[in-house]
Amino acid sequence: MESISIRHFEALIAVAEEESFTRASRHVGLSQPTLTTLVKQLEEAVGLQLLDRTTRRVALTREGVNFIKQAQHAVKSFHGTLSEARGTAQYKGGQVSVACLPTIATQVMPKVLLEFAKKYPDVAVHIRDGNDFSLLRLIRDGSVDFAVGTLLPGNDDLNYQVVLEDEIGLVCRADHTFARRRSAIQWSELEETSIIGFSQDTGIRQLIEGVAPLPSSFRYPLYETSNYLTMEALIETGLGSALMFKLGAVRGRARKLYFKVISNPEVSRKICIIERRDHGRSPAQEAMREVMVQHLSKRTDAFKLNKALYETNEDDDAINHSQTSDTPFDGENSVGNHTIDD
Repeated sequence: MESISIRHFEALIAVAEEESFTRASRHVGLSQPTLTTLVKQLEEAVGLQLLDRTTRRVALTREGVNFIKQAQHAVKSFHGTLSEARGTAQYKGGQVSVACLPTIATQVMPKVLLEFAKKYPDVAVHIRDGNDFSLLRLIRDGSVDFAVGTLLPGNDDLNYQVVLEDEIGLVCRADHTFARRRSAIQWSELEETSIIGFSQDTGIRQLIEGVAPLPSSFRYPLYETSNYLTMEALIETGLGSALMFKLGAVRGRARKLYFKVISNPEVSRKICIIERRDHGRSPAQEAMREVMVQHLSKRTDAFKLNKALYETNEDDDAINHSQTSDTPFDGENSVGNHTIDD
């Protein structure tokens, strides 16, 4: 049996993308007979027909559709490894890919990248942002080296390093009954509150539905969205209030929205550095992690590194029940210029 190399994967990918052996051969710079042989050898090696060939076009079979995803990942991993290996000890030519929650992307990563660029000016950095579930997909399919997101249960194939803790509170307009209240709000007091909910594909919805007893207005909200900019606009319009994370806040002081802590129980999430257990760290990845942790250690706002959690690497649930008192933003519980997110 012919040994299989990365060239075989690249040949299949080229043909699948071009839907033609002729065009694919020009694209990869190989003769058509050579390209045909590579694809045939790959099909024989895996024991599957990966392509349907007709006189007009070439298309992936059902097995081919499944197989090519792994082939694309293998090719990307191969070239990424070569790129890292070719870098010098000063990380020249290296790269690191990070996925993070939008809050982290806007409020943490710009300053982290500024510090990182001063130390490693030749390392390319790719940032992807999204909700918790999209971060998990990006980690698992190898699209990124690591992610910064929420500790969620049921993901034992991943490593979590806790760096921050973030509580949930009620965000309301300045004219709301709870806006000027100094003490924490009880969940039971929210039964008659008009709530705008986040959709099922968001991490905050998963945390909220773990609260018992949960007012029915939270389980079956009249209005629902997955976008935080939309949520802010809906609250500002007066359609209701919403549960949001403290690390997030409204973009701009003009909106005058307030964050109020909810207690009994107080609910929070843990923000973690997330990695695959089977994925070794490149020098560039190690450097990025180090710069990020150093940056968070120096911050004095809500994004400051929680050293107790980070150093002990706690792996408990993301829902944390405690009895701490209300913590105001900017002296009056106004979310001010923090960013409501994820």
